[in-house]
Amino acid sequence: MRLTSILYFFCFLSHASSCMISEKQMSKWNKEYSNLFEINKEINQGSYSITVTLPKEIKGKKFDTVAIFRDSLEAPSFFSTLKPFEDEHDTKVWFTAKSNLNEIYFLTFGYGKSCGISVTLTISVN
Repeated sequence: MRLTSILYFFCFLSHASSCMISEKQMSKWNKEYSNLFEINKEINQGSYSITVTLPKEIKGKKFDTVAIFRDSLEAPSFFSTLKPFEDEHDTKVWFTAKSNLNEIYFLTFGYGKSCGISVTLTISVN
């Protein structure tokens, strides 16, 4: 189910007509490319402010989209896309989370159109 949720997000948002990416391939991309992302968590007035700096491209494929899942990829309690922004020549996304809740967020980044590269980061908040 996890693979189905991610593929649905990735294929739908990249307008792919048919895209078959194995979970093994996605795991490989996560291991290869997760170090290209920088996660910054700051606590302020009972909430975490979480900013992720992301690469503008991976292996020649330009950044396309990012989605956030809360609690799980299989059955998220919340799902949305995030709008990236530029800050001092870096591309970033940002969201907040309550500090008194023990939650897990998954950010899935898509690079390239039609079956490009997908990288998922796990962010724990507690």
